[in-house]
Order: sequence, then C-alpha cells, then structure tokens
Amino acid sequence: MPVQRRMLLGAAGLAVFITVCVGWLFQSVGKPVAWWGYLGLLALSASLVYALARLLRKGARESGVQTIDTYKELE
Repeated sequence: MPVQRRMLLGAAGLAVFITVCVGWLFQSVGKPVAWWGYLGLLALSASLVYALARLLRKGARESGVQTIDTYKELE
C-alpha cells in the first residue's frame, strides 16, 4: 500500500475516533450537536492529523532518519 494512502487512511481512522469520542462526550453531558457539526469536526480533525503526519514524515526525511515501513526491510 502506498505511503500516501496509508497516511490518509490513518488520518481518517483517527478522525473518526476523535469525532466519536467528542460526540459521546457531548451526548453524555446532555448537549446534543447538529449532524453537520460532527461532519465539520470529522473534516477538521482528519485534515489536522494528515498535516501533522506529512510534517513528521518530511522532517524525518530532511534530518536523514530512515523510516522502516515493512518487516522485510528489517532483515
């Protein structure tokens, strides 16, 4: 799987987790949020997580740190 797609799927997964946790928090407090608020939070958190992943990957590349993407590269 290409690295870009893996980063995008990881960002989407973390964004879904963040949105579910925030939704659960607001529901348990008794302050429901409109459905478009959750979509906005999902989009915002996915974009922030994706941007952070790109920055970390770019920083590792520029500093000369080698990342290991697969188990076969360890051998």
